[in-house]
Amino acid sequence: MSDELLVRGIMTAEIKSVYYYETIKSAAKNEKDNPLGAVTGKDVSFRAVRKAKTIGYIPVFSITSSTVAAVNENVSLRDFTRILGEMEYNHLLIEKSGKLAGIAGNTNILNAAAGDKI
Repeated sequence: MSDELLVRGIMTAEIKSVYYYETIKSAAKNEKDNPLGAVTGKDVSFRAVRKAKTIGYIPVFSITSSTVAAVNENVSLRDFTRILGEMEYNHLLIEKSGKLAGIAGNTNILNAAAGDKI
């Protein structure tokens, strides 16, 4: 077996699924299955704040990254980084046995490098 780091070693596993039409405020309290897109803290801070409304009235779909892609948790970090670059995405969903297991992206890679996991 290789000593190569897998994406599951750097992913953020604490994720939530919410209804697409919920407000950001409501979504923070609820979680559902079957994601249609991805919303990150960056989406909330940049997109929602730009709308100059309170988060109690902004629907999740208005700040969602609707084009999402997923990779298996056993993908090597090298391949994961290549896929991110080729797709020009900042993050990808991570799957385990066909189910959503986490999310990982550029920030996870930088944090892993800073912590000498790479």
